[in-house]
Amino acid sequence: MLIKKKIAVIGVKGLPGFGGGARSTESLLNEIKHEYAVTVYSIDSHTALSGDYNGVHQITFKSLPFKRLNTFVYYLKSLIHCLFVGRYDLVHVQHIYAGFIVPLLRLRYPVINTVRGIIPKDDNKWNRIDKIFFRCFEFLALKFSTICVSVCQPHIPYLQGIVNRPIYYIPNGVYVYQNLIDQKKEDDYLCFSAGRIIGLKGCHLLLSALHQIGYKGKLKIIGSIDHVNAYSAAIKEMSAGLDVEFLGLIKEKELLFKIVANAKLFIFPSLNEGMSNMLLEAASLKTPIISSDIVENKFIFNDKEVLYFSSDNAGDLSVKISSALANPEIMQEKRDLAYEKIILEHDWKNIAIAYKKLYEEII
Repeated sequence: MLIKKKIAVIGVKGLPGFGGGARSTESLLNEIKHEYAVTVYSIDSHTALSGDYNGVHQITFKSLPFKRLNTFVYYLKSLIHCLFVGRYDLVHVQHIYAGFIVPLLRLRYPVINTVRGIIPKDDNKWNRIDKIFFRCFEFLALKFSTICVSVCQPHIPYLQGIVNRPIYYIPNGVYVYQNLIDQKKEDDYLCFSAGRIIGLKGCHLLLSALHQIGYKGKLKIIGSIDHVNAYSAAIKEMSAGLDVEFLGLIKEKELLFKIVANAKLFIFPSLNEGMSNMLLEAASLKTPIISSDIVENKFIFNDKEVLYFSSDNAGDLSVKISSALANPEIMQEKRDLAYEKIILEHDWKNIAIAYKKLYEEII
């Protein structure tokens, strides 16, 4: 009987995954679980499950009532369990900002760190002290990980500027939900979706653009809006006079994807991304996309596949929305080309092969 090599995964926080990074990691685990014995460290604020789940073992810690400490303590508990209880051949850490645990993990294990995004200096969710710590965590993750992976190739020069070492590029992938595509029934609404609705996701730009064109149709906004109180209040105020439906954070993938699939347009005005799972998923559902022209998005899709507007420019976004609504056949052509690229370049089976090669290099 073949004994599987053991991998611990830190940073998912819970299966089934409902954030973009968690959904991405869950998809990777689905591809490797037949060859490796995988243990995921989770927290009960993100999952109600513990034990075996869909071929993966899940260790779920109790969360704290203090939200700001929750993630920090989760990483510490994962570290302590790995060092003193766990028996693994490899630890895969899923975020660069868990970098403070990496040097200690290296006392026992080889570590792969996947960088899923970089917190920009203008992210208003975090204060100045937080950002100083984040810069330190970036250094520790890059310096001490056995191998570093970035899901976003445009971020690699920044990462190599911190520590001059090779950074592997492995993109995020998607599964194609053919049943949702076959059942597509385009409805008369626009769709915006983000796990955390904060300023950097650009929801305010979309609302401003819709006001500028006097849009009378429905807008569905998906995501948690309570991360930054001032921004949440501003978004609710800006929605006055528009037909906006706030759906909250949708954890059930099938429901989330069904809403995105049936939208007339998916609008993605983000000011900062790693490699957005939501952008890939919208394309995989054959929903026409209007997106901000930040480098991270334009690296994935070109102008023939997505309609781009100038980032942080509500006026240009309003022009592009009007153009898309007036020219549905052009948007359908873009949609089809984006879907073709997804099939060719973002298949999880190929992405899993790339990760397995790195695993075998260091185990």
